Amino acid sequence: MARSDQRVGIVLVNYNGMRFMPDCLASLQQMGEPQAKIVVVDNASTDGSAAWVAEHYPSVALIQLPTNGGVTGGNNAGIEWCLANGCDYILLLNNDTVVEPDFLQHLLLHTDARTMTVPRVYFYDNRQLLNSHIGHFDFWRGVNVQYLYGKPESASSRQMQQVTMASTCAMLIPKAIIDEVGIMDDAYFLYYDDTDFIARAVKHGAVIKYIPEAVIYHRESSSSGGWAISPLSMYYNTRNRLYFMFKHQQQKLILIFFLVYFFLGRIVTLARHIVRGETRIATALCKGIADFFKGNMGRAPAQRF
Repeated sequence: MARSDQRVGIVLVNYNGMRFMPDCLASLQQMGEPQAKIVVVDNASTDGSAAWVAEHYPSVALIQLPTNGGVTGGNNAGIEWCLANGCDYILLLNNDTVVEPDFLQHLLLHTDARTMTVPRVYFYDNRQLLNSHIGHFDFWRGVNVQYLYGKPESASSRQMQQVTMASTCAMLIPKAIIDEVGIMDDAYFLYYDDTDFIARAVKHGAVIKYIPEAVIYHRESSSSGGWAISPLSMYYNTRNRLYFMFKHQQQKLILIFFLVYFFLGRIVTLARHIVRGETRIATALCKGIADFFKGNMGRAPAQRF
């Protein structure tokens, strides 16, 4: 359990999030946590959201990156700020969330030097359905297996449980784990970055606990165009899924099975988008595969989409 005198740094990564920042920051202010310090990392937004934060929340630290560093670059800048400012715990939080006033208190009760905690997450616009991405990673298929996502409330969702995979949409991480496993891998830029970080942490003996008493609400995938598949999401999900598997899976049999499963699935997906006339999405899929094998990682040029 974290001590009450230990400092928490709350990292919000912002990219043109003016429509979300007011609600998110207002909910964080209602927590009344004097030891919590908020840092907003702005990824070269053009909608005036960085200036709005500076004007309306002068006590919030604001880091303005000269270019869009993606989720990885933004989180890394925020994590480094927290470490430099003596934070014992770091809360990675999407800026398109709204939190309950006591959610951080509940997370802190169950967090220690070897334990990361995540809250119960609901869809913001449909609070009867869960948006929690807890579960485990299936290395045979290269996918996260979700236990609660998209499901209504149940006995399982009301119980604290230990899992091996979650999302950094909202995750409280002790400094000790970051000191041991490092920060986010900038090769991802967007998608699979949290899967990679968690996989590294778990390999080093870290534990993830789902704390149902801690509650937040999430407008999912707002920064990348919503839940619908876009050329951007197709490109990064395709490329980064391959990168993650080759980075973390050394058993040849599992990797071969995954590659067969992956490419059969991509062929079907490619054909479906071509038939629908969604040529930009189909092209992004092909470029994602090609760029992985060429070693083109990090932020991709805009023409990839």
